[in-house]
Amino acid sequence: MNSKDVKIIIAVIIAVIVAVILYSLYERNKDENMGNMGNDQGSTLVSPVHKLSSSA
Repeated sequence: MNSKDVKIIIAVIIAVIVAVILYSLYERNKDENMGNMGNDQGSTLVSPVHKLSSSA
């Protein structure tokens, strides 16, 4: 492996870590905004699931 291969591998690892962090932040924000009607798209996607889980 030359230095170019190592840089590509490191870049891929960093990209995966950043993607996981952003996804976890997105999931946490989506959970916190479940009752917030300001985010119409998020509330319409989450509200049916929330209604089902709260009525169970």
